[in-house]
Amino acid sequence: MEGALRVGGVLTMEGALRVGGALTMEGALRVGGALTMEGALRVGGALTMEGALRVGGALTVEGALTVGGALIVEGALRVGGALTVEGELIVG
Repeated sequence: MEGALRVGGVLTMEGALRVGGALTMEGALRVGGALTMEGALRVGGALTMEGALRVGGALTVEGALTVGGALIVEGALRVGGALTVEGELIVG
């Protein structure tokens, strides 16, 4: 995907997801593989990742954030619920 993606409900991905722009979710997001974002990521609910998460901008999660691999955020990180990271954590 090479632009912005806006989803009003729940989005479940069984494989990897790469977004070249910003991603805004009003609900929860679950990805079964890795997620690479070149822009900012905002999730209005919980974010659950089976694999690694890399965000090229800010990451805002209103609910819990669970990452099964590394979490790399090049911008600010804001999590409204519990934070669980199984791998390396790099912010900034």
